[in-house]
Amino acid sequence: MVVIAGVRLGLFAVFAMGAAAALTGHAAFAKESDPVPAAKPGYRLEADVSMHAIPVDVRFSGARVVIFGSVDYTGPLPEVSAPLDVVAVVEAPRSELTVRRKSWMSGIWINTKSVVFEHAPTFYAVVATRALEIIASKEVLLENRIGLEQVPIATVLGDPDASKPGVTDEFRSQAIALGMRQKRYVREDDGINFVGANLFRGQIDLPASIPLGQLSVNVYLFQSGKLVSRYDSKVNLQREGVENFIYEFAHRQSLLYGIFTVVLAAAIGVLGSFLAGLRGR
Repeated sequence: MVVIAGVRLGLFAVFAMGAAAALTGHAAFAKESDPVPAAKPGYRLEADVSMHAIPVDVRFSGARVVIFGSVDYTGPLPEVSAPLDVVAVVEAPRSELTVRRKSWMSGIWINTKSVVFEHAPTFYAVVATRALEIIASKEVLLENRIGLEQVPIATVLGDPDASKPGVTDEFRSQAIALGMRQKRYVREDDGINFVGANLFRGQIDLPASIPLGQLSVNVYLFQSGKLVSRYDSKVNLQREGVENFIYEFAHRQSLLYGIFTVVLAAAIGVLGSFLAGLRGR
């Protein structure tokens, strides 16, 4: 009986090992025979900016950021395709923006109403291959925050009467118009050009008054009114040279900086008095 049980146990082990080997071989065969899914055909945007860091010192008078890139197609090119459009947006950090209305009263101009917009861009520029209204619908532009009219400045503070929809729209339009006159808000419908079949290039001029900080750069690829691809990057405006040294010294050693400025002012005053005395003799 013991011999028979041992034989049965051995046969069962052999059968189990054979079944496991068969399953393993089937899995390996299935893995080798499964087709690899091909990449989905479509356009892909590759872009970059000419500089990712812009030094700012006392001689800073503005800068020019060049945006360039290419459009590649994954898969066989279609025989007929709709034209492509590229839109680039450069936006600076946001802050409060106060818009005031002046009225002529009693022979003088005085401020009669004001609205404070929160989170308004301190700088906003959009350049494109064509007019934005042709490239995409208002809903698509609003969803991607493209265009001066689509920048969300929702929260309004200040005069309660200014919270009315009509008044708010009026002040918002004036804020955009003022920003465009000061070159803080820029729109160029033909600011990006294709070079050849798939290369493009555009540029955005930054004014000298642009605040320090990190600029967001967003490049969009559109076709038939739909967003096809997108590229995001950053550009840093940072102090350098003597200005950076004074700024760091004033913030890290505020007490010493205060003493130094008082002593320097007193020394300049004494020197000025001394020179004035010499001229009077």
